[in-house]
Amino acid sequence: IYFSNCCVLKHLAFLFFLTYAPAAAQDPVYLTIDKSKGLPSNTVYDVLQDRAGFIWIAHNKGLSRYDGFQFANYENAHQRGKSLSNLLLDNEGKVWCQNFTGQFFFVRN
Repeated sequence: IYFSNCCVLKHLAFLFFLTYAPAAAQDPVYLTIDKSKGLPSNTVYDVLQDRAGFIWIAHNKGLSRYDGFQFANYENAHQRGKSLSNLLLDNEGKVWCQNFTGQFFFVRN
């Protein structure tokens, strides 16, 4: 099969356009959540979204819940270390977390 140089160049230009077109798509919408918005710390270890749409953030100063407007901070009197990680959501809707000293905690309701 013989292709003329013009035909090959047209096909290569078309393939180049196809591969470039997705790269010029729109940027996704995102919101920065940090200390300037009210989060107690910018050192975040884990993030989880629950069934109600709340965003749970485990950080080096504890646990926070973000509802899209403001933060609610959670702590436990028996907690030996403030830094939390390993956020999990169980079948009952409880949010579990763990501190770096090995204690486990959960929040329900």
